[in-house]
Amino acid sequence: MHSRKRKSYSPRYQDDDDEEDIWEREASIAASSIRHIKPTPPNPYAAEMDVLNNQYQILEKTETDLQQELAALEASLQALEQEEINEQAQLKRVEDEYLAAAQEAIALYESRLKNTQDVQLDETITISNDTPYLKSDTQLIKEIKRILQEWESMLTDDHVDEANAIIDTTVRQYRKSEFDIMDLNAQISGLEAKMQILERDRARLNSLPQILPILRSETETYAADMEETAKKIEKLEKDVLRPYLARVVLQSVFYPLYASFLTNEIAFVQSYLKDLESLYDVSIKQRSYQQLTTLLYEKDASLETLQLRSLETLVVVNPSSSSQQPLLESAPENTESDDKLLVKLIKGLLKKALKQTAKNTTDLSLAEQIKVLQDYAKMQNQKWHEDFQSCQEAAAELISLHRRLSDSLYSHSKSTEELIMVPKPYTTLQEELEFRTMEIKTALSMLEKEANNSEKRSVFEQQRKLFSLFFTDPLSFEMLHANYT
Repeated sequence: MHSRKRKSYSPRYQDDDDEEDIWEREASIAASSIRHIKPTPPNPYAAEMDVLNNQYQILEKTETDLQQELAALEASLQALEQEEINEQAQLKRVEDEYLAAAQEAIALYESRLKNTQDVQLDETITISNDTPYLKSDTQLIKEIKRILQEWESMLTDDHVDEANAIIDTTVRQYRKSEFDIMDLNAQISGLEAKMQILERDRARLNSLPQILPILRSETETYAADMEETAKKIEKLEKDVLRPYLARVVLQSVFYPLYASFLTNEIAFVQSYLKDLESLYDVSIKQRSYQQLTTLLYEKDASLETLQLRSLETLVVVNPSSSSQQPLLESAPENTESDDKLLVKLIKGLLKKALKQTAKNTTDLSLAEQIKVLQDYAKMQNQKWHEDFQSCQEAAAELISLHRRLSDSLYSHSKSTEELIMVPKPYTTLQEELEFRTMEIKTALSMLEKEANNSEKRSVFEQQRKLFSLFFTDPLSFEMLHANYT
C-alpha cells in the first residue's frame, strides 16, 4: 500500500524509495556481518599469570604452615620446661612431706611418755579447720555458679530471632532494589529507543512532508506493537524475571548471611562447650580435693582418738603404789602397740606413694620401700629428660628445615627481607602489556585529534547539507553544487 502511494506522487519520490531500500539492505548486511564475527581467543599470558599466582600462593601457604608449626613446637618446648620445673618441685615437696611425716611420727612417739602428766582428763580433741582452704573453696563455688548463670542468660537471649529477622529484611530489600534497578534499566533503554525513533521521524518530517499518511499508519502499527510488547514484557517479568530474581536473592544474600550466622553460632557453641569442659574439670578436681580433705580430717580424728586412748592408759589415776605397779608393768605392752601404730602409719603413707610404680612392695621393709620410691623418682626424672631431649632435637630439625626452605625461596627473590618472586615470563608479559597499552593510548589520541579537526568537520557538514538538498530541493542543490565547484 505504501509503494502505491509513493508512485502516485512523482518519479522523484520513486528514486528516494530506491535509495532508502539500498541503505536498509547495506545496514542489514553490516549487522549480519557483525553478528558472524568470531570471538578472539583467550590470551595465553593470562593463563601463565594465573599459574604463577597459584604457585606463589602455595609457597606462601607452605611457609605460613611451617612458621605456625615452629611456633607450636616452641610453645610445647616452653610447656615441657615448665612441666619439668613443676614435676621437680612436686617431687621435692612429696619427698619433704614424707620425711616430715616420718620425723613427726618419731618425735610424737618420743614425746608421748614425757608429756603424759600434762594431759587433762576432761580435754577433748578437735579438728582444726583449714580456714584459707575453705574460703578458697567457697569462692570457687560462687565463681562456677556465676559463669553458669551468665551462660544461661546468653543462651536464653533472643539473638537467634533477631538474626533471622535481619536476614529476612535484608532479603526483601535486596529483592525489591534489584527489581527496581532492572525496571529502571528497562525504562531507560525504552526511552533511548523511543528518542532514536522520534529523531528519525523528525528527520523524515523535515525532509519529506508528503508522507504524513504513511507515518500515521506506521504510528498505529507501532502502537499495536508496543501494546503487544508490553504484554510480553509483563508475562516475561511474571514467569521468568521474578522467579530467577528470587533464586539470585537466595544465592547472593540469604545463603551467605545464613552461613555467617551458622559460623557464629558454631563458634558460640564451641566456646560454651570449652567453658563447660573447664568447669567440669574444675569440679572434678574440687571434688577430689574435698574427698581428700575429708579423709585427712577423718584420719587426723582417728589418730587423735588413738593418741588420747594411749595417753589415758598412761595417766596415773590412783597415786597409790598398788595402782602404779600394774601401770608400769603394762608400759612395755603400750610401747609395743604404739610402735606398731607408727609403723602402720608410715606404711600407709608409703603405700599411697608406691601405687604409681605398679610394683608389688608388700613384702619389702620400710627402708626397701623408701629406696624403691627414690629409684622410681629418678627413673621418671630420667625419662622426662629423654623426652625433653627428643623434643629439642625435633625443634632443631624443624628450624633447620625452615632455614633451608627460606634460603631456597629467597634465592630467587629480589629482596632478602621480603619474598618477592618475579619470574622471567611474568616480566616479559608485563612489558608486553605495557607496550600494548601505549599503542592503544596512541590510537585513541589520534582518533580524538581527527574528531576534533574543524576542517574535516566543516567538509562533512557541507556534504550532509548537499545530500539533504539533493532529495528535498534539487534546484538549490544544483546552485550550491555549482558554487562549490
